[in-house]
Amino acid sequence: MIVTFTWAIPYPGIDHAGGEYVLRHTTALADRWPVLLVAENSAANDRAVAMRPRPDRVGVSLTRPYNRWTVRQLGWRVIRKLTAVTPSRALADHIRRDVSLQCRLREADLVEFQWTDTFGLATVVREFAGEVPLVGIAHDVISQRQDRRVSSLPLPEPIRRAYRRWVRVHERRVLAGLDVVITFSEKDAALVHQIAPDVVTEVVAPPVAAAPSARARVRPAGMPQVVAFVGALYRPENEEAVHWFLREVWPRVRRAEASAQFHISGAGPSADLRRSATGRDDVVLWGYRDDLDEAYQQADVVVIPVLKGAGVKFKTITALSWGLPVVTTTVGAEGIPEAAEAAAIADDPAAFAEGVVRALRGGVEVGRRAHVTDIVRQRYSEAAFVRRLQELYEGLMRRSGNGG
Repeated sequence: MIVTFTWAIPYPGIDHAGGEYVLRHTTALADRWPVLLVAENSAANDRAVAMRPRPDRVGVSLTRPYNRWTVRQLGWRVIRKLTAVTPSRALADHIRRDVSLQCRLREADLVEFQWTDTFGLATVVREFAGEVPLVGIAHDVISQRQDRRVSSLPLPEPIRRAYRRWVRVHERRVLAGLDVVITFSEKDAALVHQIAPDVVTEVVAPPVAAAPSARARVRPAGMPQVVAFVGALYRPENEEAVHWFLREVWPRVRRAEASAQFHISGAGPSADLRRSATGRDDVVLWGYRDDLDEAYQQADVVVIPVLKGAGVKFKTITALSWGLPVVTTTVGAEGIPEAAEAAAIADDPAAFAEGVVRALRGGVEVGRRAHVTDIVRQRYSEAAFVRRLQELYEGLMRRSGNGG
């Protein structure tokens, strides 16, 4: 049995890329082992329980909800925000108090932790799980993410340096409590080793939703060329990316291609973003879409204008797998070797706009793009992911004398 600590219970249609990864990860494991998902009791997780994958193989253990917040709990929440690696107090208490969960941990063949902010639970888990493998899945490297975030704040440089060191120390401590850390790219594995040189890392390429072998067009007659952004809009780095594109890049594109439209798809757009898109014939804010395939089918170019954040951007891989021209920032291309060959990469607004215009005018060589699309579909395929993950976990269990 595998016990998984996660802040989100996955379900089909979950509205963020990290949750979609956990869905595919959990489904791959459930084909081979029973899985117990352990998460905080929130409204979102409570709703997700009934929609979780493979309920015959995937169980759930939720924390007890807090009826009121104490000063101590609020203080812990502030620390979690600042470090971004401090684990949930509710989950730590759940492990110490829930006898049923303790029994499952003693029976487990492997325990895993989704997202770095659960890694700190490993010390408590070890008290009950003994020497079973403890595996962390690093969706990104927190030090890099926080470094970029603090760089944009109006703070004196000594304070920035002190904060960066503080986060790095905390991240090193939680990484050291694990037997193996899974990253999604060689770039992130190298960053983990810079922070914690002795940590064992394994690179597992994440799966992306299978794109059709031939891109079907669903463009209505007379529809203009479409530049598309697809991503969870409630994430600050995505909203900032869209605002930057609308403010700094899109006017330059429109001067060259006056009939083009910018389509924005993703859950949770803010009121500010809605105001920016309202009353314009050149911008379409879709918000949440049940079927993101339609967003890619309508697109002529996909943009990834993210300036902050860390880790592999699934949105970049997905766009490449569709065979679409992609224009991205350096941050959006990180950890994806294929992006350098198939996408225009620019951080300057003028260069970014030039890349979009060139792509709209057919300036991206089709044969090269098709070659990269084939590579991406193989490397990030569901079959390759399932095989790699199951073989890795079986090996870890055998070496520890558990399961397999």
